[in-house]
Amino acid sequence: MGYGALKTYLKAHPEADKKIDGFTQDQRCFLAWSQIWATKAKPEWLKQILSKDPHSPGEYRMIAPAQHEANFYSAFHIQQGDPMWLDEKARANIW
Repeated sequence: MGYGALKTYLKAHPEADKKIDGFTQDQRCFLAWSQIWATKAKPEWLKQILSKDPHSPGEYRMIAPAQHEANFYSAFHIQQGDPMWLDEKARANIW
């Protein structure tokens, strides 16, 4: 939804659709998403919390949704063989 809102805004304000610090607005959207979930934890703590917390660790709360979003692949020119690649047949298409 956030990415869609960005695209709607940029359509109405094309002058804002420019690179900042070398990143496109599309890339910056996904980078902001990843920064929200940035965490640092010791393996021992993760092992303990995974057995009690129903939520995935932050790393996976960023990676998993991004790997299912076609716009993520377009934004970063991700292709088969790249570390973040997930075959299209394996991607969820909910919306």
